[in-house]
Amino acid sequence: LIHRSCVHIHMLRRSTYLISALVVLAFTSALSTDFFSPPRPPFPQFMYVNAGGFACSSGNGKPPCISENPITGSIHAWAQFDNDGNFENYREDSLLGNSSFVYNREYATPSGTHEYSLLSDTSTTLSCVHFVLPIKFNRFVLDNADYIGNGTVQGEDVYIFQTEWVFKEPTNVTIWVSISSGNIFGFEQFTLSYFYYNYFNVSTPFNDSLWQRPNVTCKTL
Repeated sequence: LIHRSCVHIHMLRRSTYLISALVVLAFTSALSTDFFSPPRPPFPQFMYVNAGGFACSSGNGKPPCISENPITGSIHAWAQFDNDGNFENYREDSLLGNSSFVYNREYATPSGTHEYSLLSDTSTTLSCVHFVLPIKFNRFVLDNADYIGNGTVQGEDVYIFQTEWVFKEPTNVTIWVSISSGNIFGFEQFTLSYFYYNYFNVSTPFNDSLWQRPNVTCKTL
């Protein structure tokens, strides 16, 4: 009887140790995901993207994703935020690689966008569409974003975040941060992805002339 009791006690101790080990392992695993804090860089206040790209997985009827086919292209872009980090102005010049549009220039403010396009490589005048829609986000948007893991985008290893900002209405957005540089690598919204291969903060506000739109009549939508 004494022998059996000793055996039972020994087995109970082994079970206790095993349960303790499993609890420690589970807690350690939770620490590795729940408490890991990847970098959350802000968008620069005066941001110039001198090498960027975009890709439309399918069309949404809005330039540059006007067709139903996948589209890729390259961009230069400028973004400006106020001293509280709120979005003020954006301009983007795009060269489209495989679309009926060959060039698109976008101007955006918190009240909407103006899209100027060359419809073909023989076009000599810009066509324009004005989209009236609220746009609202802050350059510190990653501060409260959900970190969901790591991945690879355009050959770049990235941290992946999910959050939302206002583009007509609250809109889900995925933002990528480069693991190697710690900089924002781009984002995905709807079917459109933007990639920031190289950008920097110019440290002073852009000249107002950058935001002046061409003297072209726009169709308002």
